[in-house]
Amino acid sequence: MGGMTDYAKQAAAALNVSVGPLHMEIIVSPQGPVLVEAGARLHGGVSVSLFSAMT
Repeated sequence: MGGMTDYAKQAAAALNVSVGPLHMEIIVSPQGPVLVEAGARLHGGVSVSLFSAMT
């Protein structure tokens, strides 16, 4: 693994997120990846039912 996966793991660690579903929006700038948004759960589709079933 590398690149974007490592960045996402580092961002989650910086936010002190260690468990649970997490939705991240990341853009790639000329300087590298930038975290735009981190949500506490997945959004839309079947994820609402999935989240309810998991909690």
